[in-house]
Amino acid sequence: MRYRIERIGLGSALRIAGMVGLVIWLIPSLFLSGVIVTAVLHLLEAFARLANLTIAIPAQTIGPLTLQLPPLGVDLVDRLGLQTAAHIVGTLSAHPWSLFIAIALGLVLICTLLTMLIAAAAVLAYNLLARMRGGIEVRLAPWVGEPVRG
Repeated sequence: MRYRIERIGLGSALRIAGMVGLVIWLIPSLFLSGVIVTAVLHLLEAFARLANLTIAIPAQTIGPLTLQLPPLGVDLVDRLGLQTAAHIVGTLSAHPWSLFIAIALGLVLICTLLTMLIAAAAVLAYNLLARMRGGIEVRLAPWVGEPVRG
């Protein structure tokens, strides 16, 4: 039996691409979301350390005198003008699970839409080429053990 695929339906290709995109991109999106949330939490710790930096200068002996300065507290976040970044990181890290879910869903959605866009371009290109060249010829054979129907 010989058949010819003349065109592919755009709607069915988009449905399949959407389902495949969801399945393929779910695990990488969850992983990347976890990495981003972990990075935000580490940034929060780093900003907290920079805001409460203590510099201790060791005692200096000059002849019979010993010069001992008290530890100096320095807020590097303020000195370096990083207040806005620290505030954003603090806001994002306030609800890490919400951040995780939002990033994961956003990445899955974006990647699935990109997969659907690529599938649409491929289907439209195939349909254009099939119109000019007559499509793809497919030869079908009966399944072994299945009776041949007329």
